[in-house]
Amino acid sequence: MKTHSDASHRTSRPVQPLPRRAGPVVNEDPDAPLVRWKTAKQLINELVYLADTDPAYSARHPLIQTPMASEFQRRVLNDEDAAGQGNAAHRGNSKIALYIVDLILRECPEASDGEYEMARDALKSNVFFHAILRRKHLCSHEYDKRAADALKIIFHHLAVVDPCAAEALAYDLFKPAIVHIMKPRSWLQRDERPALARRTDNAEERPAKRARALE
Repeated sequence: MKTHSDASHRTSRPVQPLPRRAGPVVNEDPDAPLVRWKTAKQLINELVYLADTDPAYSARHPLIQTPMASEFQRRVLNDEDAAGQGNAAHRGNSKIALYIVDLILRECPEASDGEYEMARDALKSNVFFHAILRRKHLCSHEYDKRAADALKIIFHHLAVVDPCAAEALAYDLFKPAIVHIMKPRSWLQRDERPALARRTDNAEERPAKRARALE
């Protein structure tokens, strides 16, 4: 039987703290862009909120602006190129990715590789695509991947019929989103920040529109 004196001579081990559970990344810099400290899912949620609230995505702004609207509509309705040149949604998704990459490099050349990849993946999200069409009353409120695929098909056929209009559409849809998640908070709060919701006629900002005007 162990006595009290025996127990007092035992060497006590230091108490080891329990391992901490992994939690969300803490933003230590209040001016840091969202892409620097938000998770992938949180970034997508931010983009959905932007599509639901920002005037840039209002239904008052037509989704398609092209003088070749009838030819574009015919191609979409007939789903041309789907069989002969590959799936139109897949090809449209590739075109969207190219537009996004170009806009990120132009608007945020200082972004790191990690920030670039996080932003690109969030901007290509089907959930974001659906939110854009939902805000414009072009699909149901409940998420439906077919709506996201429809936007990809639109981009594919518009790029074939009117490449300048396709570039202008990418600018209108993705530049406000890129600025929202990749620019510092102080930049977004400046009074002199450009009105992203306004469709500008600035030829330097809109090379696609300039090219279309010269045709």
